[in-house]
Amino acid sequence: KSSLAFDTIYAEGQRRYAESMSAQARKFMDIEDKPDVESIEGLSPTIAISQQNKNQNPRSTVGTATEIYDLLRLLFARAGTQYDPETGEKAISYSAGEITEEVRNLQQKLEGELVLLSPIVRNETIEPKRLISRIEPVGCSELRINGEILTIHELEDYVFEEDKKYTVELVIETLEEDKNQNIQMLADKTLDLSDGFIKIYSKQQDKDYIYSTVPFAKDSKKEFPPLETRSFSFNSPYGACPRCNGLGYTMEVEPELVIPNEDLSLDEGAIQPWARLTGNKKQKKKLLKKVAEKNGFSMEEKVKNLPEEVLDILLYGDSNQYEIKGETTTFSGVVPDLTQRHNETDSDYVKDKIEKYMKEKVCSICEGKRLKPSSLAVKIGGYSIADITDKTIEEAQQIFEKMSSEEDNELTEEIPENDLDIAKPLAREINQRLKDLNKVGLYYLTL
Repeated sequence: KSSLAFDTIYAEGQRRYAESMSAQARKFMDIEDKPDVESIEGLSPTIAISQQNKNQNPRSTVGTATEIYDLLRLLFARAGTQYDPETGEKAISYSAGEITEEVRNLQQKLEGELVLLSPIVRNETIEPKRLISRIEPVGCSELRINGEILTIHELEDYVFEEDKKYTVELVIETLEEDKNQNIQMLADKTLDLSDGFIKIYSKQQDKDYIYSTVPFAKDSKKEFPPLETRSFSFNSPYGACPRCNGLGYTMEVEPELVIPNEDLSLDEGAIQPWARLTGNKKQKKKLLKKVAEKNGFSMEEKVKNLPEEVLDILLYGDSNQYEIKGETTTFSGVVPDLTQRHNETDSDYVKDKIEKYMKEKVCSICEGKRLKPSSLAVKIGGYSIADITDKTIEEAQQIFEKMSSEEDNELTEEIPENDLDIAKPLAREINQRLKDLNKVGLYYLTL
Protein backbone atom coordinates (compact mmCIF):
# COMPACT_ATOMS: atom_id res chain seq x y z
CA LYS A 1 0.00 0.00 0.00
CA SER A 2 2.73 2.46 0.91
CA SER A 3 4.71 1.74 -2.28
CA LEU A 4 1.57 2.34 -4.38
CA ALA A 5 0.81 5.57 -2.54
CA PHE A 6 4.31 7.07 -2.38
CA ASP A 7 6.35 5.45 -5.16
CA THR A 8 3.61 5.52 -7.79
CA ILE A 9 0.69 7.90 -7.20
CA TYR A 10 2.61 10.56 -5.25
CA ALA A 11 5.68 10.36 -7.51
CA GLU A 12 3.67 10.74 -10.74
CA GLY A 13 1.38 13.46 -9.33
CA GLN A 14 4.35 15.48 -8.12
CA ARG A 15 6.24 14.99 -11.42
CA ARG A 16 3.29 16.27 -13.48
CA TYR A 17 2.87 19.22 -11.13
CA ALA A 18 6.58 20.02 -11.49
CA GLU A 19 6.34 19.87 -15.28
CA SER A 20 3.79 22.67 -15.21
CA MET A 21 6.33 24.91 -13.46
CA SER A 22 9.16 26.86 -15.07
CA ALA A 23 12.63 25.37 -15.40
CA GLN A 24 13.88 27.87 -12.81
CA ALA A 25 11.26 26.75 -10.25
CA ARG A 26 12.01 23.05 -10.87
CA LYS A 27 15.59 23.60 -9.68
CA PHE A 28 14.29 24.09 -6.14
CA MET A 29 12.00 21.04 -6.16
CA ASP A 30 12.84 17.49 -5.14
CA ILE A 31 11.34 15.62 -8.11
CA GLU A 32 10.78 11.87 -8.00
CA ASP A 33 11.69 9.55 -10.91
CA LYS A 34 8.92 8.56 -13.30
CA PRO A 35 7.18 5.52 -11.82
CA ASP A 36 7.26 2.19 -13.63
CA VAL A 37 3.68 2.26 -14.98
CA GLU A 38 2.24 2.45 -18.48
CA SER A 39 -0.32 5.21 -17.76
CA ILE A 40 -2.21 6.98 -14.95
CA GLU A 41 -5.30 9.06 -15.75
CA GLY A 42 -7.22 11.66 -13.74
CA LEU A 43 -4.37 12.36 -11.36
CA SER A 44 -4.29 15.78 -9.64
CA PRO A 45 -1.20 17.46 -8.10
CA THR A 46 -0.26 15.63 -4.88
CA ILE A 47 1.52 16.34 -1.62
CA ALA A 48 2.82 13.93 1.04
CA ILE A 49 3.06 14.79 4.72
CA SER A 50 5.61 12.77 6.65
CA GLN A 51 4.36 11.14 9.82
CA GLN A 52 6.50 11.64 12.90
CA ASN A 53 6.11 10.46 16.47
CA LYS A 54 6.54 13.44 18.74
CA ASN A 55 6.58 13.58 22.51
CA GLN A 56 3.09 14.49 23.61
CA ASN A 57 2.56 17.13 26.27
CA PRO A 58 0.00 15.73 28.76
CA ARG A 59 -1.44 19.23 29.13
CA SER A 60 -1.98 19.73 25.40
CA THR A 61 -5.45 19.15 23.94
CA VAL A 62 -7.18 19.78 20.61
CA GLY A 63 -8.68 22.89 22.21
CA THR A 64 -5.34 24.32 23.33
CA ALA A 65 -3.57 23.42 20.05
CA THR A 66 -6.21 25.22 17.97
CA GLU A 67 -6.54 28.12 20.49
CA ILE A 68 -10.27 27.38 20.77
CA TYR A 69 -9.78 26.76 24.48
CA ASP A 70 -8.35 30.28 24.90
CA LEU A 71 -11.55 31.68 23.39
CA LEU A 72 -13.64 29.42 25.65
CA ARG A 73 -11.78 30.69 28.72
CA LEU A 74 -12.46 34.28 27.71
CA LEU A 75 -16.12 33.51 27.01
CA PHE A 76 -16.71 31.83 30.38
CA ALA A 77 -14.78 34.54 32.26
CA ARG A 78 -16.91 37.32 30.76
CA ALA A 79 -20.31 35.68 30.33
CA GLY A 80 -20.37 32.67 32.70
CA THR A 81 -22.73 32.37 35.67
CA GLN A 82 -21.17 31.18 38.91
CA TYR A 83 -22.78 28.56 41.16
CA ASP A 84 -21.83 27.08 44.51
CA PRO A 85 -20.23 23.73 43.54
CA GLU A 86 -21.66 22.05 46.66
CA THR A 87 -25.22 23.36 46.74
CA GLY A 88 -25.78 24.55 43.17
CA GLU A 89 -26.92 27.95 44.46
CA LYS A 90 -26.32 30.87 42.11
CA ALA A 91 -23.58 33.28 43.21
CA ILE A 92 -24.53 36.87 42.42
CA SER A 93 -22.40 40.01 42.30
CA TYR A 94 -23.44 43.65 41.89
CA SER A 95 -21.69 46.81 40.83
CA ALA A 96 -21.45 49.64 43.39
CA GLY A 97 -24.07 51.58 41.41
CA GLU A 98 -26.48 48.61 41.38
CA ILE A 99 -26.10 48.24 45.15
CA THR A 100 -26.91 51.92 45.66
CA GLU A 101 -30.11 51.44 43.62
CA GLU A 102 -31.00 48.32 45.65
CA VAL A 103 -30.66 50.32 48.88
CA ARG A 104 -32.92 53.05 47.48
CA ASN A 105 -35.48 50.46 46.38
CA LEU A 106 -35.50 48.85 49.83
CA GLN A 107 -35.97 52.27 51.42
CA GLN A 108 -39.06 52.87 49.27
CA LYS A 109 -40.46 49.35 49.64
CA LEU A 110 -39.93 48.70 53.36
CA GLU A 111 -41.43 50.62 56.25
CA GLY A 112 -39.45 51.69 59.29
CA GLU A 113 -35.76 52.32 59.80
CA LEU A 114 -33.04 50.59 57.81
CA VAL A 115 -29.54 50.16 59.24
CA LEU A 116 -26.52 50.14 56.93
CA LEU A 117 -23.98 47.59 58.20
CA SER A 118 -20.43 46.97 57.01
CA PRO A 119 -19.40 43.34 57.77
CA ILE A 120 -15.67 43.77 58.43
CA VAL A 121 -15.33 40.26 59.93
CA ARG A 122 -17.31 37.38 58.44
CA ASN A 123 -17.50 34.14 60.39
CA GLU A 124 -13.94 34.20 61.73
CA THR A 125 -12.18 33.85 65.08
CA ILE A 126 -11.36 37.18 66.73
CA GLU A 127 -8.21 38.78 68.08
CA PRO A 128 -9.67 41.58 70.26
CA LYS A 129 -6.69 43.95 70.03
CA ARG A 130 -6.54 43.73 66.25
CA LEU A 131 -10.31 44.25 66.01
CA ILE A 132 -10.23 47.37 68.20
CA SER A 133 -7.28 48.83 66.28
CA ARG A 134 -9.18 48.26 63.05
CA ILE A 135 -12.43 49.86 64.26
CA GLU A 136 -11.07 52.94 66.08
CA PRO A 137 -9.88 54.89 62.97
CA VAL A 138 -13.29 54.46 61.27
CA GLY A 139 -15.12 56.64 63.77
CA CYS A 140 -18.27 54.49 64.15
CA SER A 141 -20.03 54.60 67.52
CA GLU A 142 -21.85 51.24 67.25
CA LEU A 143 -21.27 47.75 65.92
CA ARG A 144 -23.08 44.43 65.77
CA ILE A 145 -21.46 41.16 66.91
CA ASN A 146 -23.32 37.97 65.96
CA GLY A 147 -26.58 39.94 65.83
CA GLU A 148 -26.05 41.88 69.09
CA ILE A 149 -25.75 45.69 68.88
CA LEU A 150 -22.97 47.15 71.08
CA THR A 151 -21.39 50.57 71.54
CA ILE A 152 -17.67 50.98 70.99
CA HIS A 153 -17.19 51.40 74.76
CA GLU A 154 -19.01 48.12 75.45
CA LEU A 155 -16.65 46.34 73.03
CA GLU A 156 -13.75 46.74 75.47
CA ASP A 157 -15.52 44.52 78.02
CA TYR A 158 -16.86 42.02 75.49
CA VAL A 159 -15.43 38.51 76.00
CA PHE A 160 -14.54 36.69 72.77
CA GLU A 161 -14.26 32.91 73.04
CA GLU A 162 -10.99 31.68 71.55
CA ASP A 163 -12.34 28.99 69.20
CA LYS A 164 -15.72 30.55 68.41
CA LYS A 165 -16.34 32.27 65.07
CA TYR A 166 -17.87 35.74 64.93
CA THR A 167 -19.39 38.12 62.41
CA VAL A 168 -18.64 41.75 63.22
CA GLU A 169 -20.50 44.56 61.41
CA LEU A 170 -19.99 48.28 61.80
CA VAL A 171 -23.16 50.40 62.02
CA ILE A 172 -22.55 53.02 59.34
CA GLU A 173 -25.90 54.85 59.35
CA THR A 174 -29.58 54.48 60.14
CA LEU A 175 -31.68 55.42 57.10
CA GLU A 176 -34.90 57.25 57.81
CA GLU A 177 -37.59 58.41 55.39
CA ASP A 178 -37.71 62.03 56.50
CA LYS A 179 -33.94 62.50 56.44
CA ASN A 180 -32.05 63.84 53.44
CA GLN A 181 -29.16 61.35 53.30
CA ASN A 182 -26.55 60.73 50.60
CA ILE A 183 -27.25 57.05 49.90
CA GLN A 184 -24.48 56.68 47.32
CA MET A 185 -21.79 58.07 49.61
CA LEU A 186 -22.94 55.92 52.53
CA ALA A 187 -23.11 52.76 50.37
CA ASP A 188 -19.63 53.41 48.94
CA LYS A 189 -18.21 53.89 52.45
CA THR A 190 -19.86 50.67 53.66
CA LEU A 191 -18.49 48.68 50.71
CA ASP A 192 -15.01 50.15 51.09
CA LEU A 193 -14.70 49.17 54.76
CA SER A 194 -15.80 45.56 54.21
CA ASP A 195 -14.06 44.82 50.90
CA GLY A 196 -17.23 44.82 48.82
CA PHE A 197 -19.99 43.69 51.23
CA ILE A 198 -23.01 45.54 52.57
CA LYS A 199 -25.90 44.51 54.82
CA ILE A 200 -29.16 46.38 55.20
CA TYR A 201 -30.99 45.47 58.39
CA SER A 202 -34.73 46.14 58.52
CA LYS A 203 -35.73 46.75 62.16
CA GLN A 204 -39.42 46.24 61.46
CA GLN A 205 -38.91 42.94 59.61
CA ASP A 206 -35.89 41.90 61.72
CA LYS A 207 -34.23 40.76 58.51
CA ASP A 208 -30.88 41.29 56.76
CA TYR A 209 -30.46 42.02 53.05
CA ILE A 210 -26.97 41.21 51.79
CA TYR A 211 -25.29 42.54 48.64
CA SER A 212 -21.74 42.14 47.39
CA THR A 213 -19.47 43.34 44.62
CA VAL A 214 -17.87 39.85 44.57
CA PRO A 215 -19.79 36.68 43.63
CA PHE A 216 -21.70 35.59 46.75
CA ALA A 217 -24.17 32.76 47.46
CA LYS A 218 -26.60 34.15 50.04
CA ASP A 219 -28.01 30.89 51.44
CA SER A 220 -24.69 29.09 51.88
CA LYS A 221 -22.95 32.40 52.77
CA LYS A 222 -20.00 31.60 50.52
CA GLU A 223 -18.05 34.12 48.49
CA PHE A 224 -16.10 33.25 45.36
CA PRO A 225 -13.22 35.02 43.58
CA PRO A 226 -14.18 37.12 40.54
CA LEU A 227 -13.93 35.23 37.25
CA GLU A 228 -10.79 35.65 35.16
CA THR A 229 -9.46 33.75 32.15
CA ARG A 230 -6.92 32.05 34.43
CA SER A 231 -9.84 30.65 36.47
CA PHE A 232 -10.30 28.17 33.60
CA SER A 233 -6.64 27.37 32.94
CA PHE A 234 -5.53 23.91 34.05
CA ASN A 235 -1.93 25.09 33.53
CA SER A 236 -2.31 27.72 36.27
CA PRO A 237 -2.52 27.06 40.03
CA TYR A 238 -5.36 29.60 40.06
CA GLY A 239 -7.65 27.37 37.99
CA ALA A 240 -6.14 23.87 38.16
CA CYS A 241 -7.57 21.11 40.33
CA PRO A 242 -5.55 21.14 43.58
CA ARG A 243 -5.42 17.33 43.74
CA CYS A 244 -4.04 16.49 40.27
CA ASN A 245 -2.53 19.93 39.43
CA GLY A 246 -4.51 20.11 36.20
CA LEU A 247 -3.51 16.76 34.70
CA GLY A 248 -6.85 15.02 35.26
CA TYR A 249 -5.21 11.97 36.77
CA THR A 250 -3.21 11.16 39.89
CA MET A 251 -0.81 8.50 41.06
CA GLU A 252 -2.59 6.48 43.76
CA VAL A 253 -1.16 3.77 45.98
CA GLU A 254 -2.57 0.40 44.90
CA PRO A 255 -3.21 -2.03 47.82
CA GLU A 256 -2.58 -5.08 45.61
CA LEU A 257 0.93 -3.81 44.84
CA VAL A 258 1.59 -2.97 48.49
CA ILE A 259 0.83 -6.55 49.58
CA PRO A 260 1.63 -8.61 46.44
CA ASN A 261 2.01 -11.94 48.24
CA GLU A 262 -0.78 -12.71 50.71
CA ASP A 263 0.86 -16.02 51.69
CA LEU A 264 3.43 -14.05 53.71
CA SER A 265 2.85 -12.84 57.25
CA LEU A 266 3.60 -9.32 58.53
CA ASP A 267 6.67 -10.73 60.30
CA GLU A 268 7.88 -12.13 56.96
CA GLY A 269 7.61 -8.71 55.23
CA ALA A 270 4.17 -8.95 53.58
CA ILE A 271 4.03 -5.13 53.36
CA GLN A 272 6.60 -4.90 50.58
CA PRO A 273 7.32 -1.12 50.49
CA TRP A 274 8.00 -1.07 54.23
CA ALA A 275 10.31 -4.06 53.86
CA ARG A 276 12.25 -2.41 51.01
CA LEU A 277 11.82 1.37 51.25
CA THR A 278 11.47 2.42 54.84
CA GLY A 279 14.59 3.88 56.37
CA ASN A 280 13.58 3.00 59.94
CA LYS A 281 12.38 -0.59 59.49
CA LYS A 282 12.76 -1.53 63.17
CA GLN A 283 10.60 1.41 64.25
CA LYS A 284 7.89 0.45 61.75
CA LYS A 285 7.94 -3.15 62.94
CA LYS A 286 7.61 -2.10 66.58
CA LEU A 287 4.65 0.10 65.66
CA LEU A 288 3.04 -2.76 63.73
CA LYS A 289 3.38 -5.03 66.77
CA LYS A 290 1.64 -2.41 68.94
CA VAL A 291 -1.16 -2.14 66.35
CA ALA A 292 -1.48 -5.95 66.30
CA GLU A 293 -1.70 -6.13 70.11
CA LYS A 294 -4.28 -3.33 70.27
CA ASN A 295 -6.49 -4.77 67.52
CA GLY A 296 -6.13 -8.44 68.41
CA PHE A 297 -4.37 -10.02 65.43
CA SER A 298 -1.10 -11.92 65.02
CA MET A 299 2.00 -10.72 63.18
CA GLU A 300 2.71 -14.38 62.31
CA GLU A 301 -0.64 -14.98 60.61
CA LYS A 302 -0.68 -15.09 56.79
CA VAL A 303 -2.19 -11.92 55.35
CA LYS A 304 -4.81 -13.88 53.39
CA ASN A 305 -6.21 -15.17 56.69
CA LEU A 306 -6.56 -11.72 58.29
CA PRO A 307 -10.10 -10.22 58.51
CA GLU A 308 -11.10 -7.33 56.22
CA GLU A 309 -11.22 -4.93 59.18
CA VAL A 310 -7.59 -5.68 60.00
CA LEU A 311 -6.52 -5.15 56.37
CA ASP A 312 -8.32 -1.79 56.40
CA ILE A 313 -6.36 -0.78 59.51
CA LEU A 314 -3.06 -1.88 57.92
CA LEU A 315 -3.77 0.00 54.71
CA TYR A 316 -5.52 3.13 55.99
CA GLY A 317 -4.67 3.37 59.70
CA ASP A 318 -6.79 3.83 62.82
CA SER A 319 -7.52 6.54 65.40
CA ASN A 320 -5.71 4.91 68.32
CA GLN A 321 -2.57 6.26 69.94
CA TYR A 322 0.49 4.09 70.60
CA GLU A 323 3.50 4.57 72.83
CA ILE A 324 6.94 3.68 71.48
CA LYS A 325 10.09 4.42 73.51
CA GLY A 326 8.20 6.87 75.70
CA GLU A 327 6.75 8.80 72.72
CA THR A 328 3.09 8.83 71.72
CA THR A 329 2.38 8.24 68.03
CA THR A 330 -0.43 7.22 65.69
CA PHE A 331 -0.65 4.63 62.95
CA SER A 332 -1.60 6.34 59.68
CA GLY A 333 -1.58 3.18 57.54
CA VAL A 334 0.56 2.14 54.57
CA VAL A 335 -1.41 3.97 51.86
CA PRO A 336 -1.45 7.45 53.52
CA ASP A 337 2.20 6.98 54.58
CA LEU A 338 3.40 6.26 51.03
CA THR A 339 1.22 9.00 49.56
CA GLN A 340 2.63 11.56 51.98
CA ARG A 341 6.21 10.50 51.30
CA HIS A 342 5.62 10.65 47.53
CA ASN A 343 4.19 14.18 47.82
CA GLU A 344 6.84 15.54 50.17
CA THR A 345 10.11 13.98 48.95
CA ASP A 346 12.49 15.96 46.73
CA SER A 347 14.33 12.80 45.67
CA ASP A 348 13.52 11.47 42.20
CA TYR A 349 14.96 8.11 43.28
CA VAL A 350 12.50 7.80 46.19
CA LYS A 351 9.61 8.97 43.98
CA ASP A 352 10.42 6.32 41.36
CA LYS A 353 10.61 3.61 44.02
CA ILE A 354 7.26 4.60 45.58
CA GLU A 355 5.60 4.82 42.15
CA LYS A 356 6.21 1.09 41.70
CA TYR A 357 3.41 0.67 44.23
CA MET A 358 1.12 3.21 42.56
CA LYS A 359 -1.23 3.29 39.58
CA GLU A 360 -2.44 6.14 37.42
CA LYS A 361 -6.10 6.84 38.20
CA VAL A 362 -8.68 9.45 37.24
CA CYS A 363 -8.53 12.29 39.77
CA SER A 364 -11.14 11.77 42.49
CA ILE A 365 -11.70 15.53 42.95
CA CYS A 366 -12.18 16.83 39.38
CA GLU A 367 -13.06 13.43 37.84
CA GLY A 368 -10.59 14.00 35.02
CA LYS A 369 -11.87 17.50 34.17
CA ARG A 370 -8.63 19.18 35.33
CA LEU A 371 -10.15 22.31 36.90
CA LYS A 372 -10.97 23.16 40.51
CA PRO A 373 -14.61 22.72 41.63
CA SER A 374 -15.48 26.45 41.67
CA SER A 375 -14.35 26.80 38.02
CA LEU A 376 -16.33 23.72 36.95
CA ALA A 377 -19.43 25.22 38.60
CA VAL A 378 -19.42 28.21 36.19
CA LYS A 379 -21.96 27.66 33.42
CA ILE A 380 -23.37 29.14 30.25
CA GLY A 381 -26.72 27.79 29.16
CA GLY A 382 -26.34 24.86 31.54
CA TYR A 383 -22.90 23.87 30.18
CA SER A 384 -19.63 24.11 32.11
CA ILE A 385 -16.39 24.60 30.18
CA ALA A 386 -15.59 20.91 30.82
CA ASP A 387 -18.97 19.89 29.39
CA ILE A 388 -18.05 21.72 26.17
CA THR A 389 -14.56 20.21 25.89
CA ASP A 390 -15.93 16.70 26.53
CA LYS A 391 -18.10 16.96 23.42
CA THR A 392 -16.96 16.11 19.91
CA ILE A 393 -16.15 18.96 17.56
CA GLU A 394 -19.38 18.26 15.67
CA GLU A 395 -21.49 18.42 18.86
CA ALA A 396 -19.71 21.54 20.15
CA GLN A 397 -20.21 23.27 16.80
CA GLN A 398 -23.97 22.75 17.03
CA ILE A 399 -23.97 24.43 20.45
CA PHE A 400 -22.05 27.48 19.25
CA GLU A 401 -24.05 27.70 16.04
CA LYS A 402 -27.08 28.23 18.26
CA MET A 403 -25.28 30.52 20.72
CA SER A 404 -23.96 32.79 17.99
CA SER A 405 -27.37 33.25 16.32
CA GLU A 406 -29.08 36.62 16.62
CA GLU A 407 -32.22 35.08 18.12
CA ASP A 408 -32.60 34.77 21.91
CA ASN A 409 -32.36 31.19 23.18
CA GLU A 410 -31.81 29.20 26.37
CA LEU A 411 -28.02 29.31 25.91
CA THR A 412 -27.85 33.09 26.22
CA GLU A 413 -30.86 33.94 28.42
CA GLU A 414 -28.80 34.14 31.64
CA ILE A 415 -26.05 36.28 30.11
CA PRO A 416 -26.46 39.96 31.18
CA GLU A 417 -27.35 42.32 28.34
CA ASN A 418 -24.07 44.28 28.60
CA ASP A 419 -22.03 41.04 28.37
CA LEU A 420 -23.86 39.80 25.26
CA ASP A 421 -21.91 42.28 23.14
CA ILE A 422 -18.76 40.36 24.11
CA ALA A 423 -20.24 36.85 24.21
CA LYS A 424 -21.82 36.86 20.73
CA PRO A 425 -18.64 37.71 18.76
CA LEU A 426 -16.68 35.16 20.79
CA ALA A 427 -19.31 32.50 20.12
CA ARG A 428 -19.19 33.32 16.38
CA GLU A 429 -15.38 33.01 16.30
CA ILE A 430 -15.46 29.67 18.16
CA ASN A 431 -18.22 28.45 15.83
CA GLN A 432 -16.16 29.33 12.74
CA ARG A 433 -13.08 27.51 14.03
CA LEU A 434 -15.14 24.43 14.86
CA LYS A 435 -16.66 24.56 11.36
CA ASP A 436 -13.16 24.57 9.85
CA LEU A 437 -12.20 21.49 11.87
CA ASN A 438 -15.44 19.82 10.79
CA LYS A 439 -14.66 20.50 7.14
CA VAL A 440 -11.31 18.74 7.28
CA GLY A 441 -12.95 15.64 8.73
CA LEU A 442 -12.00 15.99 12.41
CA TYR A 443 -15.60 16.07 13.63
CA TYR A 444 -15.07 12.97 15.81
CA LEU A 445 -12.34 14.50 18.06
CA THR A 446 -13.14 16.06 21.42
CA LEU A 447 -11.70 19.40 22.43
